[in-house]
Amino acid sequence: MASQRVAAFIGSGLLIVGAVLVGEVLHVTVVRGETPITDLSVLLRAALGLGLVLVGARLDAHPREYLSVPSDRAGEESGEEGGFDGELSPLDDDAFDSIEAREHGAKGERDRR
Repeated sequence: MASQRVAAFIGSGLLIVGAVLVGEVLHVTVVRGETPITDLSVLLRAALGLGLVLVGARLDAHPREYLSVPSDRAGEESGEEGGFDGELSPLDDDAFDSIEAREHGAKGERDRR
């Protein structure tokens, strides 16, 4: 788990550095026109930037792969997927009760009409 986090951190860093290199190459060649795009140093920086982006994208992982969430554990234990998980909600039990009472009250008013 820790190795996946480290790999994702390094991958994110490589993505950023690679994107900055590619952006700098485009800025120097296209925007400012200081050097031709066929210059060897420009081509090497562009290749290095693209390589870093590719390696970074390969190493970068979605947080779901290395973080555990209480709802993930509950779904694995009970065998059900998705649904509402009260542990992740910012509302407490009293707030849920008042929301349910309002919803049922509004439903009853609609039924009467």
